[in-house]
Amino acid sequence: MNNTIPVEDLYAAGFLLAHGIELKEHARRFGYSTFYFEAGEQTDKLIEQYLTDTTFMEFANAIRRLKSLMYSEPKGLNTPLSNSTNVKSAKGRTTA
Repeated sequence: MNNTIPVEDLYAAGFLLAHGIELKEHARRFGYSTFYFEAGEQTDKLIEQYLTDTTFMEFANAIRRLKSLMYSEPKGLNTPLSNSTNVKSAKGRTTA
C-alpha cells in the first residue's frame, strides 16, 4: 500500500487512532489483524512516542496481562478481592 504504514500491534493502532491519524484500511489474515494508517511525519513522530513512552507501555502491558487472565483457564484468581472498589465498565455496568 502506498502512503500507508502497516501496524500489527493493537495498542499502537489505538494510540495512532486516538491521536487523529487516519486509518486507511484493516486486513485480517490467519486470525491476525493489520491496520494501515496514513503515512507521514506526524505518524512517524507518534510511533516513536509510542515506542519510548514508558508510562503508556506500562499501561499497554497491564492490559495485555489482564486480557491473558480473562481469556485463560481459571487458575485460582476467581475469588473476590478484599477491599475492592466498584468500577464502571465501558458499557456502564458496575463490577465489585
